[in-house]
Amino acid sequence: ALQNNYQYRVIVNGQCGSATSTAATLTVQTAPAITSQPQNVVECVGNNAVFSVTATGTGLSYQWQESTDLGVSYNNIGGATSSTYTLTGVILTQNNYRYRVIVSGTCPVPVISNAALLSVGNAAAIGTQPSSSIVCVGQTATFTVIASGSSLTYQWQQSTDGGANFNDITGATTATLSLPAVAFTSNGYQYRVNVFSCIPTPIPSSVATLTVNTLAAINTDPAAVVLCEGSSATFSVSATGTGITYQWQLSTTGCAGVFANIAGATSNSLVVANVIASQNGYAYRVVVTGACNTVTSTCAALTVNNPIVVIS
Repeated sequence: ALQNNYQYRVIVNGQCGSATSTAATLTVQTAPAITSQPQNVVECVGNNAVFSVTATGTGLSYQWQESTDLGVSYNNIGGATSSTYTLTGVILTQNNYRYRVIVSGTCPVPVISNAALLSVGNAAAIGTQPSSSIVCVGQTATFTVIASGSSLTYQWQQSTDGGANFNDITGATTATLSLPAVAFTSNGYQYRVNVFSCIPTPIPSSVATLTVNTLAAINTDPAAVVLCEGSSATFSVSATGTGITYQWQLSTTGCAGVFANIAGATSNSLVVANVIASQNGYAYRVVVTGACNTVTSTCAALTVNNPIVVIS
């Protein structure tokens, strides 16, 4: 190729003198060579598939070919004679078709490209969105998406800032996301999933929120009360937990007896007004019920002393 356009002439010498011929030009033509092969294409039904080749050489021409039998045989595609071939509106029956191009030049030996595979599928569509999950501390939270489409893959994401930012969850690449032993610090976290199919742009699901409820727990049990007849006794409890409610109970035979609910006694404090001597030995406790569990306080006994009577 370096000798391309070199010129040559001859000087003819004789007894009567010399003569110089006209110059002849050497044209060196390069054989066709492929520098960039056609690449595999993944497309959804109805989209266009584009195959291209980059080649060098003199006087290049192109002929694309198609194989519908997994590469066993190839046939020329009419009119597909440029370096790029566009297949318009692909359909499912073209899935696994293969495409290659013959590059010819002035030099007589053409080159054939590698075969590029066409994968055709249906775009992803989400039929059932993930639902928000309400669990108790330590339980497993589960989010699920149901989607249709070809060659689906999934990537779940988490937001810890109220949905301002979402980040991929490592390894969360199936249709169901399971979060074992959730902590209360995860309360309010949000989750979504990107569903991938035959196009590079994913289909995002709607956002689901995780609500983590805390266990009901009694921090301070009611204390025993000792007072005189006619006074008022107050029992109270300190408890924590999500959605807790209170129900005080009474046993008239002490802490070892049978307890029954006290109607209307549903706050964290119980006031027993104007106690009488017959209530001596009564026992009180409270049942605390939350969103996750129920706990019962210890028993608090009521001791009623008789008033001092002065006889003059």
